[in-house]
Amino acid sequence: MLRQSERKKEVFCNLGSVYYAVSCNPDAAVVFHTPRACSHLALSGYWSIRRRSFIRAPEIPMPERNNLFVTSITDREAIFGGEALLRHCLEDVTSLSWVRYVLLTSGCTAGVIGDDVQAVAAEVERSSGKPIIVIPGAGFMSGHYLQTHIAVLKSLLTRFAPPRPKRAGHPRTAVILGENPGLGGRENVKEIRRLLSAFGFERILFPPNVMTMNDFSQIADADLIMPTGISLDHFDLLLDVGKEMAQAYKARFYGGNYPIGLDGTFYFIKELGHLMGEEAKAEQLVKEEKESLTVWMQKNVSCLKGKHYVFVIGFPSRFYNPLPHIHALAAAGMIPDAIIWHNDMTAQEKEKQAQALSFLKDIPFYDGEAWAYRLAPQCSFILTTTLLPGIGKQLNLSIQSVGTAGVKRFLLKAREAVVEKGRKIIYEY
Repeated sequence: MLRQSERKKEVFCNLGSVYYAVSCNPDAAVVFHTPRACSHLALSGYWSIRRRSFIRAPEIPMPERNNLFVTSITDREAIFGGEALLRHCLEDVTSLSWVRYVLLTSGCTAGVIGDDVQAVAAEVERSSGKPIIVIPGAGFMSGHYLQTHIAVLKSLLTRFAPPRPKRAGHPRTAVILGENPGLGGRENVKEIRRLLSAFGFERILFPPNVMTMNDFSQIADADLIMPTGISLDHFDLLLDVGKEMAQAYKARFYGGNYPIGLDGTFYFIKELGHLMGEEAKAEQLVKEEKESLTVWMQKNVSCLKGKHYVFVIGFPSRFYNPLPHIHALAAAGMIPDAIIWHNDMTAQEKEKQAQALSFLKDIPFYDGEAWAYRLAPQCSFILTTTLLPGIGKQLNLSIQSVGTAGVKRFLLKAREAVVEKGRKIIYEY
């Protein structure tokens, strides 16, 4: 089957990534030079992501108005060219009073027919006086989604956040790359704010997401640049951008990604303390976090001790590290009865995950999710990255949940999975 084939290849369309990056920026409009259906797919994908986030947290940022526009290329433009249609669309969009800048990108059709998008954009920018920023790409002929995200980030920094001397008395500022508060992640954002505030950070920016023009102007005051992300096989791209920004804005750089799990959180606090020259404060914070977590676990999740679970892993290591979840449950007194490799992974992907968990000497590993159905009756719940139809008492995981607050949320969900009666799927996120 294709999902287990080593020939499996991931492809990415640039359209959604461009819109997701600035969907909640109040000054931005996005124009797709594509057929209308492409914009529908991107917008539907956006609201599919937002739906669950909005249900969990109605206060998350929302687009202030309709800010996605499409040229609606048809067969006619595919034959004769679509530059006139693009020019007309850009003129209409830039005439709107609330639009302060436009992000323009092309889909597959425009990429194939070879419309000179740059030339048209430059022409309308001169006539309108409003920046029109062209993001390279051509639908599914584009690179990894993170490359598109970085292209948006760099383009906006070049236009709206040039390096300058830091303003005297500016609040201590952290710039986090790779997180998008406009797509959810409210709990992660809240926790990273809490951890950073312990070191005096008052202003935290997440470019290019949920950013006003004034926010972009404050990036030059950054004291810390911190890349984050779940695409671990492409994370080095974001690290390179973060290092470039730290050098340009004369800021400190932290490249350890988000603090995930117990060990990751304590490591993050110590490293940040070293980076900021506040080692004593960091040691005290780690001590307080450990003491607080111990008291909390005794009070809230002592019922987990000695319970049984089976862990079904269907995400490859380039997206997911299972160790923080395993360590969190171990701290609560739970050891997995078995590890099961889901067939959404190829043989090579399974082997890489197996290598990372080779320290689990006395725990059996099984190949194929069919084993979950055999083992489910003898355990308290199934821990899984990939939902399994027909099995109750499943705890479906989030890829990453930040800090000790993330550990607490996960353990509370595990408690819910243990004590809940009947068939029920529980989501960590």
